[in-house]
Amino acid sequence: MKILSLNINNFGGLTPKPLPNDYNNSFEKIDWNAWNNAVNIWRNEIDSDKNISKLMEYVKNKNIDIIFFQEFDINSVAGKNFIKELKKFRYKIVYPNTYCEDDFKKGNKSITVMFIRVDYEILPYNFSGKMRNVEVKVGDRIFIGVHIPLGDKNFWDNMIERYKSKKEDKLLIIGDMNVYDLGTTQKEKFIKLLSLGAVDAWVEKNNSMDRPTANTGRRIDYAIMTPSLYSELIDIVIDDTLRSKCVTDHSAIMVEVEKFN
Repeated sequence: MKILSLNINNFGGLTPKPLPNDYNNSFEKIDWNAWNNAVNIWRNEIDSDKNISKLMEYVKNKNIDIIFFQEFDINSVAGKNFIKELKKFRYKIVYPNTYCEDDFKKGNKSITVMFIRVDYEILPYNFSGKMRNVEVKVGDRIFIGVHIPLGDKNFWDNMIERYKSKKEDKLLIIGDMNVYDLGTTQKEKFIKLLSLGAVDAWVEKNNSMDRPTANTGRRIDYAIMTPSLYSELIDIVIDDTLRSKCVTDHSAIMVEVEKFN
């Protein structure tokens, strides 16, 4: 069973989508019209069709069962076309937990989504209210895809509590966690998570903890497992293919675990 996690940078290649906080006005409020205009200009400048084509080719060749994408530009033409293409290959889309499709029909939304083609059960947990975690149960396993904002203590605390409640089960937490530098909130929370018995699968397989997963030169994408799921791990790979082709600024994390009965 194969699971993929990748921050796709909103189909923008190496060019990041404009951030709302960059459009604060003199009253320290976001000028949403200016931001929306900037996003539309950005969408016209990127070659999303080329990026989608390369991304689709990659996905089809890997025979993946579960895909987690972070920074998925859900209401863009590129996002809608990508969803249509994946549905042709029997994938169903799962939106961030406690949300439904109607929550995403308007506005510029950059969210975490899952595409899955095995039977699953959606679990109703949300760590932050920011559309950044997706969680399902497949057989006796729980898979959680995350994208954790820098310094989001609340997200980390809720995720750690979720891990505590399921630490005896087969659990995978995978995604862009923005963890690297010592002395930061996210690093302290990450260390706390590991102290509870969580396994950093990449490092546990005798790989370097400093292996970069993004153009920042840092390893900020992770696959964290409970010991019981780690015992079923076949392989974990950090794949630079799409990053080297400038489709995104992140590497993919590919995990393969034993098939379930």
